Amino acid sequence: MSERKRVERRYRRRRLVALLAVVACALGLAANARAEPETERYTVRPGDTLWSIATERYPPHADPRAVIEEIRRQNGLPGYGIRPGEVLSLPEG
Repeated sequence: MSERKRVERRYRRRRLVALLAVVACALGLAANARAEPETERYTVRPGDTLWSIATERYPPHADPRAVIEEIRRQNGLPGYGIRPGEVLSLPEG
């Protein structure tokens, strides 16, 4: 086999390896981008408030204000009022 053919074959092999590496990276990034955040469904009971949910269902080191804002964001709540029977999506804490 001539030197030129060997060089061409090596060049094609490197291009194939590089292409496969790019495809593998793209698939890995796409899989991570589609991952949904872990959530828990919670049915509001009489007497529940966002504050009580944030302080009772999350660790003591969690800032209740940040938890409340995340609950509001995830559920599209315009205010702070919730009603018994309402089902909320709670972020995993």
